[in-house]
Amino acid sequence: MLSAVEPLWRMIKFILRSAVATAVLAAAKKLYDAVVPNISTTALIRISNGIIHCSKGSISSSALRGVQRVVEEMAIADGTIRITKAGKIRFSDSIPASERQRLRNILLNA
Repeated sequence: MLSAVEPLWRMIKFILRSAVATAVLAAAKKLYDAVVPNISTTALIRISNGIIHCSKGSISSSALRGVQRVVEEMAIADGTIRITKAGKIRFSDSIPASERQRLRNILLNA
């Protein structure tokens, strides 16, 4: 009788260990996502109620006007645009994918 219960017990222990490992990895990913973008960001544009604010770094006024024009045309209410030390531009999910290249062009060519 004991031998029939033992494989079930091993399976339960494996499932519990897997669940704990998954929870730890998920928490580590959340922490990484919260900390790393702030370390590598050289410029940050926040969109709040359809108005842009450059809250970190400096971006030319012509680039900001271009970004504001796109935000108004696409009726983007909230979001963020980050420019990293590597020169990459990262967008929050609230910014439509169809407009991201247009925004990249404005920010990199202004």
